[in-house]
Amino acid sequence: MKISEIKELKEKTTVDTMSGMVENVYERHAGTKEGRAWSMQNIMLKDASGAVKVLLSGRKECPKSMEGKQVSFSSVNGEKGLTGMYVKDDKYKGKTTRVVIVTEVATVKVVGGSNGESTKSSAAPASKQMVLGQTVGMAINNAVHILTNSAGNRLEYYSGDDFIYDLHAIASSVIYVSKALESGEPLKRPQEPTARQETPKQEESSSETDANFLSGDEVNHGPF
Repeated sequence: MKISEIKELKEKTTVDTMSGMVENVYERHAGTKEGRAWSMQNIMLKDASGAVKVLLSGRKECPKSMEGKQVSFSSVNGEKGLTGMYVKDDKYKGKTTRVVIVTEVATVKVVGGSNGESTKSSAAPASKQMVLGQTVGMAINNAVHILTNSAGNRLEYYSGDDFIYDLHAIASSVIYVSKALESGEPLKRPQEPTARQETPKQEESSSETDANFLSGDEVNHGPF
């Protein structure tokens, strides 16, 4: 639904869908009243037909990094029909402002960047070093055969991380040699394999902050 159409709706009418660019993100306010937690945050949403104030109610914080991104909002089917977004008229000092209330059950998705480009990842161009599935299958079969002959029938080994690591290392070596033979290039000694180690936990990035914002209220009912 276009923003211009939303502005024509009667107050308290449910909004099924809306989309646009997040023009501004304002400070989030939260607290507790009568034992219940509450939160409110305003953003400005803009499309080709106009702009509208959006009040995020009971949702996780929308970070400033969302400014300039294209997002879509959708109500969900509840017991009494569509629910999650509705229009309200905010009256202050004789001025009426149309506001769209977005509750914790509505869904929100990022659909584009600041230039409107789609966030869907396009298929990567085929690499010259791409390995065909048949070659991969052959390498894995050979690697399993090697490991079976060396490790015997120790079930705990085949169900653990060591087997996965060894299988990957041996299959990769088989593919490395077969590709060198196919291309007629001289075989070079590969670098020493890196030691097995757990991937260190990354600090939260802006994209992760966006994801937290899109995950909905504190009990994860829906995004934003």
